[in-house]
Amino acid sequence: MLKVGIDINGKKPKSINAYTSEIYEFREILDYKYKGWEEFVLTSINKKLDRHFVKNGDKIAPVSKNLDLMRLTMYLDKAYPTWRRFTLSNKAYREIPCAECQAGMVIRQSGSNAYSYIYVESAVTNDAGVREVIGNKEGQRVTFSTKDRKKHKFNILAEMASPEKFGGLF
Repeated sequence: MLKVGIDINGKKPKSINAYTSEIYEFREILDYKYKGWEEFVLTSINKKLDRHFVKNGDKIAPVSKNLDLMRLTMYLDKAYPTWRRFTLSNKAYREIPCAECQAGMVIRQSGSNAYSYIYVESAVTNDAGVREVIGNKEGQRVTFSTKDRKKHKFNILAEMASPEKFGGLF
C-alpha cells in the first residue's frame, strides 16, 4: 500500500499520484537503501530543503542529500511550486480517537499522511471528563481536547517512543 500526501502552501494536504516515474523511482531507492521503511518525509521552507528522513518503527533516520533526492525535489518544485511537505507512506497506521491518546505516543492528525508528527507529552482527563492531549508538533506546543474535537481522530505512528529516537524532530 503506497500513499503519497503533499501539503501545498499550508492548505489542506492532499493525496497525489504515487506512480509518477519520479516518485516510483525514489520509492525503489528507499526499498533498496532502507529495508522495511514505513514512511519518508521531505519538508521545504522557502524552496530550501529543511528535513528529509525515513521512519522505521519507533525511530527516524536522516536521508542524505543525493542526486535521487534532488531529482524528486526538482519534480515537486515543477509540479507543485508551493509545496511545503511531501510524505510517502508504505504502511497504513491505526486510527484512534483523541480520548485514547497516551503520553509517549507519536501521532499525526488523521486524514492525510502529510500532516506533521506529534509527540504526546501528556494526556489527562480533568474533573469535567474532558481529555486533554498536550504535545510537541515538530517543535511547536499543541493541545487537543475532546471538548473541542470529540470526533477528532489520530493515526498512531509509534505506541511508545522516546523523542531522542526522532532525531531532534520534537
